[in-house]
Amino acid sequence: MRFRGLVAAATLVSLPLLAHADSFTYYVAQNFDAFSVSGTITTDIDSGVVRTADITRYDLVVSDGLNTLDLTTKDSHEAVFDSLRTLVTATPAGLFFDFGNSHRDTFLFQSPDIGAGINYLCFQGLQGGCDDNAGPHESTRIGGDGQRVQVFSGKVEFASTSPPPVTTPEPEDFILVGTGLFGLVGVARLKLHAK
Repeated sequence: MRFRGLVAAATLVSLPLLAHADSFTYYVAQNFDAFSVSGTITTDIDSGVVRTADITRYDLVVSDGLNTLDLTTKDSHEAVFDSLRTLVTATPAGLFFDFGNSHRDTFLFQSPDIGAGINYLCFQGLQGGCDDNAGPHESTRIGGDGQRVQVFSGKVEFASTSPPPVTTPEPEDFILVGTGLFGLVGVARLKLHAK
């Protein structure tokens, strides 16, 4: 009888953990003229509307050409401000943002806190909290660097369940490296014989 009580208690304690046992990782690999974003976003859903609580982990690297910003679950915050509950959606293939949203809604990653005004990656609909004058866009601002903006319209996939391709060296790269090494060996031998 005591064993059953322990099993029942253990089950009750683990239910909240089991409720979020599934995790889905999405890969971000964006390269724009003004900035780039790479990394991962992990959610506990793979279909439907994504809310702030559905994002369980993220690790994003943002670069504006001058500086780099690491946005991680440990040192920054994220928020989905979505009055219509249609702004950020997940599918088994990717994460999508609706840039056609006409409300003051945003999807924001910011360090150290939301509302700091700097160190952010922001997705904004027609109006929002990043820069109302820019219209629908994705933007970033790192420290004293100015805001960098990429304009969008409609529903856009910004992360995919497929990891970005790993670049492998081409045969020409190996030939170039080999030639350089061969040249260095030759120079070293000449210096050795000159002594």
